[in-house]
Amino acid sequence: MAAAVQASESLAVVDAAGDLGGLLTTARLEAEAVQMLDQHLPLVETHAQREPAAWFWNAYATALQYCSRRTEAEPYFIKAIDAAKAHGWRRLEALALHHWGRSLVEQERFAEAIVRISQALAIRVELDTPNQESSRRALAELSTLLQSRLAQPSQQATPDAPPNDHGAYGLTSITFESANQPEVIALIAELDAYQDTLYPPESRHALDLTSLTQPNVLFAVARDAAGQSVGCGAVVLGPEFGELKRMFVSPTARGQGLAQRLLARLEAEAIARGCTLLTLESGPFQPEALGLYERCGFKRCGPFGGYADDPLSVFMHKAI
Repeated sequence: MAAAVQASESLAVVDAAGDLGGLLTTARLEAEAVQMLDQHLPLVETHAQREPAAWFWNAYATALQYCSRRTEAEPYFIKAIDAAKAHGWRRLEALALHHWGRSLVEQERFAEAIVRISQALAIRVELDTPNQESSRRALAELSTLLQSRLAQPSQQATPDAPPNDHGAYGLTSITFESANQPEVIALIAELDAYQDTLYPPESRHALDLTSLTQPNVLFAVARDAAGQSVGCGAVVLGPEFGELKRMFVSPTARGQGLAQRLLARLEAEAIARGCTLLTLESGPFQPEALGLYERCGFKRCGPFGGYADDPLSVFMHKAI
């Protein structure tokens, strides 16, 4: 009896550690996540056939990935996927495949990425969970584009893109590019997967790839020194105002003021195109984003355009 209680308690520790690791990574503390999870690895191995262990391995692999330790992450993605397959934990299997596919794209291992992303997409279609619709769409677009781009060189910017906007230490650049690039679509899929955990489908107002490539859309991409996409943002220019969309910075690049620089670059380009008012729709469960917008001069307002009043929407605007 005592042994059973002890086993139950240690499994609860594994479960809690995996959850905490995921939260730390989401909060841009991936190094701290890896350090904490490292300490629990021996305990996890004693529960290798239990679901919390598989979730732990996925959290550990994801944290390693965001620390740019992608080759170290791969065996743990495989452990999580193998355990999920063996026990029928389909949601976990899809999530681990998705994260692994993102890691492979960042390594430019596109052929392998297609396999993992297609597998993740097939599971999500099979599960048919309503709040996963945007993730399914993004994964499908990424898989299609990867297949069409395998034999082509990566195009990082449009020929007429404005000069790069380098950060204080030259670690990132911001250029106006097409959203229709494998690594950028992977970044957008990461944003979708995150927002799927926060809001129901009826409160999600994300633009798809087709909408993001329209002539009236300014789409900016931030890249690190290695040329990897680490952030993005868009402004949809309309006759009365511009609307900020798809703002996202990867956890690997946060804490450097990149989101504020992205926003400033988009605002400057919108002004150059004759825009005098910027608007946005965000959500109450993203306090960091709301804080950024307020610091940059945005004020809360009522619904605009075609939006309806929604307790899960926060509307803001700024005269520019």
